[in-house]
Amino acid sequence: MEELIQKIVRLGSHTRHTLETNDEILQIDLKDAEDIERRVDGFELEEERLVIYDFIACKETGWSRKADLAYLAGITDTLSVLENMGIIDKSKM
Repeated sequence: MEELIQKIVRLGSHTRHTLETNDEILQIDLKDAEDIERRVDGFELEEERLVIYDFIACKETGWSRKADLAYLAGITDTLSVLENMGIIDKSKM
């Protein structure tokens, strides 16, 4: 079972990378974030700039973790559905 999950995760990582690279909305958001970062770099007050960067880093970490958990939930749910349908038997994996 663990081997199957690892294969699915590897395949999904490739698929996710391809989707992210080709997603217009995501690419626009990433470009906008870079533009805003350059503007923040121009701020005179170092302390405020550091607070903004810390805030952004925390948000990015949270969003990334949520995406990873959603992906793992999808794998788990898919395997449960396949097992309930009798297509796979997790006890034999």
